[in-house]
Amino acid sequence: MDTLIFLLILSMILAMLKGRQRLAWYLFVASFLATALLFSHHATDALGISL
Repeated sequence: MDTLIFLLILSMILAMLKGRQRLAWYLFVASFLATALLFSHHATDALGISL
């Protein structure tokens, strides 16, 4: 999952450098959601609760 987030962020940066702002925006949203899911998984796992 960490590798996926890294690749999404790298792809977003490359898209911005090439001037593809709409694609970069979609990649930003995807990487934000993936990061939020990963955080919520780790936060709830450490606390012993389930969301």
